Amino acid sequence: MKKSLLPLFAACALGAANPVFAQDKEKDKGADRQQVRIERLSETLTLSDGQKVQVAAVFEQFRPQVEALRADSTLSREDRAAKMQEIQKATSERITPILTPEQQAKYAEMREKRPGGGPKKDKKDKTKSED
Repeated sequence: MKKSLLPLFAACALGAANPVFAQDKEKDKGADRQQVRIERLSETLTLSDGQKVQVAAVFEQFRPQVEALRADSTLSREDRAAKMQEIQKATSERITPILTPEQQAKYAEMREKRPGGGPKKDKKDKTKSED
C-alpha cells in the first residue's frame, strides 16, 4: 500500500508547485522582453556599455508596474492600453536624457513610427477593418 501512495504524493507535490513555476516563467518572460528591448535599442542607437546599463535600470524601474498592469484582469483593453502608454511615456522620458543628441533624434524618430509605443496591430485586426 505504501508503494501505491508514493506516485499519488508525487503528483500532488508537482501539482502544488506548478503555480510557483508559472510565476517564475512570467518573471523570466518579463526579463526576456526587457533584454530584447535593450538589444534593439542598442543596435538602433549604438548604445555604449554605460548607456545599456542605465537603460536597463530604467526598464527595471518600470517593470513592476508593467507586470502589475498585465496581471490586472479588471481593466478593459482600452484602459490597459492607456495605462501602458503612460508607463511607456514615462520610460521614454527617463531614457532620453541618457542619450546623446544624435541618439535622441533617432529615438524620437523610432517613437514617431510607433505612436504611443503600442503594440503593432496583428493581421486579424487588419482583416476586420477591411470587411
